Amino acid sequence: MTSSDNAGPRASERVLDDKSTTLEPLICAHHHADETAMPPPVRLQFWFEYNSLYSYVAAVRIHRTLACQVKATPRQPLPRGVLKTQGPLSVDFCPFLLGPVFQANHGQPRGPIMTNPVRSNYAVRDVQRICQQEHIPFHGYPSSDTPEPINSVLASRLTLLLLQCVQPANSSDRCPVLAPHHQYLVSLWVTTVYAAFFVNHRDVGKPKVLEELLVQILPQWLPALDQTTWDRALLGLASDQPLPAIPNLAGLLVQTAQTSAPLKAQLKAQTDEAMAQGLFGAPSFVTADGELFWGNDRLDQAVQWPWSLKSAHL
Repeated sequence: MTSSDNAGPRASERVLDDKSTTLEPLICAHHHADETAMPPPVRLQFWFEYNSLYSYVAAVRIHRTLACQVKATPRQPLPRGVLKTQGPLSVDFCPFLLGPVFQANHGQPRGPIMTNPVRSNYAVRDVQRICQQEHIPFHGYPSSDTPEPINSVLASRLTLLLLQCVQPANSSDRCPVLAPHHQYLVSLWVTTVYAAFFVNHRDVGKPKVLEELLVQILPQWLPALDQTTWDRALLGLASDQPLPAIPNLAGLLVQTAQTSAPLKAQLKAQTDEAMAQGLFGAPSFVTADGELFWGNDRLDQAVQWPWSLKSAHL
C-alpha cells in the first residue's frame, strides 16, 4: 500500500464543512494600512474564467475586500481573506475564455488541470487547503475523476451585460471605473456563479441555472439598476420603464446574453485582448502600470505592487 492509499479519500472527494464558511467576510473593517490619510485607489484588472479553481478563490478574496470597503467598521482586525492594500481597491472585472488561450498557446482547448488527472487531483486538494484556511466553502469539481469543463460562454456574456448595466453614463472608456458599491455588486454576482459551480455542483452553463442565480441577487441589484443611466434598449426596454415592474427580469437578462451579437463580439474581443496582454491562464491580474501577475498566490503581490514600486525608489 502506498502512502497515498493511507491519505483517506481523494482530494476531489473531500468536502469542507460549510457550517463555518461564507463568501462574505466575517467582520467588515477598514483594511488599508494608514487610516489617517486616504491614499489613492489601487486599480486592478481581474481576469477570470468560470472554470478556473484558483479564480474562484481570488474572486472570493476580492469580494470580501470590496464588501469591507462598502460596509466598513473602523479599527477592526483584518478579516480572513481580505486583502491588505495601501488604498481602496478598485477592480475592473474582465471575464474571458481560456479555451482560445490554451488553443493558441498549446494547440488544444483544455489546460493541464482538465487533461491530467494527477494534476487536477493535486489542484483540487491545494484549493481545498486554501479554502479551509480562509473559511471559504468548496466542494471541488462536480466530477470526482478528471473534471469536465462547463460551457462558460453564457455566464461570461451575462457578466459583461451586468457590467454594462452599472457603468457610468456616456463613458468612452473600454473599462470605465465603477462606483465602489457597483464593484461590490459585480463581485457578488461573480462569486454567486462560482459558488453554484464549486460548492453546489450546478451546471452554470445552463440558462435556467443562471436565471435562478440572478433571481437570488436581483433584490440587491435593482436599486443600482434603477439609479444608473444605462442603455435599456440592450434589453428592448423603454428608457423610462421601471425595472421592478418587468416580469421575469432575470430571464430577460439571460435571453439577452444568449442572443446579443454585440455581447458575443465583446467577449471575443476581451479574450483577444487577454492574449494581447500576455495572459496565459486564470486568474490573472494587471496593475495600472501594466504589470501582469498570474495566480491566486500572486494576488497579494499585485495589490501591493504600486506601493512596492514606490518604496523601491525611495
